[in-house]
Amino acid sequence: MNICAYVLFGIDDQLYAIDVHMVRQIIRAVELTPVQNSPELLMGLLNMRGRIIPVFDIRRQLGRPLRQPMVTDKMVIADADDYTIAFAVDDVETVVEWESTEIAPSTGMFPGMEDVIVGTVARSGRTILVYATDRLFSRREINQVIDHLKHNNMPS
Repeated sequence: MNICAYVLFGIDDQLYAIDVHMVRQIIRAVELTPVQNSPELLMGLLNMRGRIIPVFDIRRQLGRPLRQPMVTDKMVIADADDYTIAFAVDDVETVVEWESTEIAPSTGMFPGMEDVIVGTVARSGRTILVYATDRLFSRREINQVIDHLKHNNMPS
């Protein structure tokens, strides 16, 4: 039996799950420092005790409708590839544990998203999409943001 732990978060009416080991911290939404002429995937920068963390627009990445950040939003600070990043979500539900056999393969269900969706889990009549955080934002996208920050003499 292989038990896996996931953080559940919501965007609009959809629940998503990411491996709990990728999540460093969850905080309330805070005002971000905007970055001029940044890639559209970058919402801004978060100053976390002197450490500057790029905040990615997960709504854009997931194809969800864009909206203005709200004070009730949460920021998920996570490890992605070799970097620490953050992304804003509507809410963080809980941490759940599933047996790996409970995650159904999502092959062919989400065209264009096969690389980031690990699978799905059905709970209480809802389908939860399980994401691989290390692939949610590609190395190319992360490097594009980091390179932009370095080019503009901003800490990353």
